[in-house]
Amino acid sequence: MGSGNGSRNQNKNKNKKKKKKNKSAKPGSEQEAVEYVANWAKFHRPPAAEEEEEEEEGAYNACVTLPIIDLHTHSTFSDGMLTPTELVERSFRKGVKVLALTDHDTMAGVEEAIAAADKYGIRVIPGVEISAKVGQGDGGDSDGESVHILAYYGCCGPSDCKSLEESLRKIREGRFSRARTMVKKLQYLNKPVNWEHVMELVGDGGAPGRPHVARALLEAGHVQSLQHAYKKYLHDGGPAYASGDEIPAEEVVHLICHTGGVAALAHPWTLKNPRPLVRRLKAAGLHAMEAHKSSGKISEFTQMAEEFNLLKLGGSDYHGTGAPNEVDLGKVLLPAKVFCEFLKLAQPIWSAALKSMVHDYANSSISQQSASMIIEELSSHTAHFCSRKSSLSCGCVSTDKNSGIHGILKFSQWLRKEDRELLMAEASNLGLKYSSSIDLSGRATIVLFGTWQEVKVAHYS
Repeated sequence: MGSGNGSRNQNKNKNKKKKKKNKSAKPGSEQEAVEYVANWAKFHRPPAAEEEEEEEEGAYNACVTLPIIDLHTHSTFSDGMLTPTELVERSFRKGVKVLALTDHDTMAGVEEAIAAADKYGIRVIPGVEISAKVGQGDGGDSDGESVHILAYYGCCGPSDCKSLEESLRKIREGRFSRARTMVKKLQYLNKPVNWEHVMELVGDGGAPGRPHVARALLEAGHVQSLQHAYKKYLHDGGPAYASGDEIPAEEVVHLICHTGGVAALAHPWTLKNPRPLVRRLKAAGLHAMEAHKSSGKISEFTQMAEEFNLLKLGGSDYHGTGAPNEVDLGKVLLPAKVFCEFLKLAQPIWSAALKSMVHDYANSSISQQSASMIIEELSSHTAHFCSRKSSLSCGCVSTDKNSGIHGILKFSQWLRKEDRELLMAEASNLGLKYSSSIDLSGRATIVLFGTWQEVKVAHYS
């Protein structure tokens, strides 16, 4: 009897070792890819699903067979109908495990999305969909055409928030000017909409876009549907269309690469002549393009992605409009192996961004006057990813006079083991003090410290 129990225990230990090995091994088969993605996305279970590990093992194994990933969504911080919290809640109901929030020209909703996702065990990828244009003078019918580039960042966000936010701010300001021009054109067409109503539809903190003007047209009774508004008035080159203050697409790709992000061309099927643009964007550093829709892979763009050695991604582009033909969250099924390829490409980029943040923190210095301004704005020790005040922030800078600490840079809790080790090694190499802690759910927090004497502070506005 005793030897039998010992044998069973040995087998159990072997199985546990196998499980651990499978989680860390590079994915080969689709099932291994599924488990790898589930392990990457899963840090803790939502409170409603917490049970004893032995009891829920079968449920977990069933769960990992369908990792639903959505890499293209919008909230009320741009032209979506749901708040980031509501978007996350709907994602949970739809079974989404990995969600990228990619609002137009802003990352201001990411902090709220991450906080909400924490309750449901969903992994949020901080993202943004940047408005751009096909460069003037490149030739062809596509000159000046609108194009959107998706940016995907690691858990701590862009490495150079200031550069990114400055560009996004200019684009958002251009969106206001563009929307006003569209409203004026509709007035001339005897289809008036109220500017104040358009801004009501936008909500606090957002920037107006064509979807808001389209909804105003619909609510004013000038069109039968949102699609009708676009088809008759707001399409590119339409009678009420107006261009914004977008920057050339190649510059957007350079910006994303410079700030530690993965760049992907959004919905290339909407472009008049995508091939020359894809060629130029690839030369600029483009990593991926959307090629998956709810109907499956699109052969033309799958082949184009393969021709230019780009990852083939996809997402629902969910806005929550309730339109009959709107693709719901999680309905664009991205294979686990495809997402593994994405992670394989993204993780070194995101790790390099973390390293850059540490170096920027160590090398930065500010005057006491600037410090007092930062203290006034950021007096809490709580980490903020994208606060409404600062729009972008990789962590929280705060001050504790009693301890002599001048600057604190607190990194995200969604750090992988490799990221934690990288941060601590870089901090040690640079002579920075740091603190590392891991909570009961296995999530880690890294805090870097500077002193009053050294005056080392990183402020990501």
